[in-house]
Amino acid sequence: MYSFQSRDLLQIKFKTFHTSSFIEMRPRWVAGQIIDCSSDAWPLVQLVDGQITELRPYMEWRRLDGPVDDGHD
Repeated sequence: MYSFQSRDLLQIKFKTFHTSSFIEMRPRWVAGQIIDCSSDAWPLVQLVDGQITELRPYMEWRRLDGPVDDGHD
């Protein structure tokens, strides 16, 4: 299990709807920064678009070593 610290940078994989000739789900990596990692709660991540989300065990994520740019892959 990974031990988070405030200010850790990461990307979380979300699935978003895309409409073309039919509706499909596409993966999208969004960058963020850990803003709180209390021992009694899920780590809180502020995404590059300003939203805040809890990092839950079922979420796929990857650690970033460098600066966060626009945050999207």
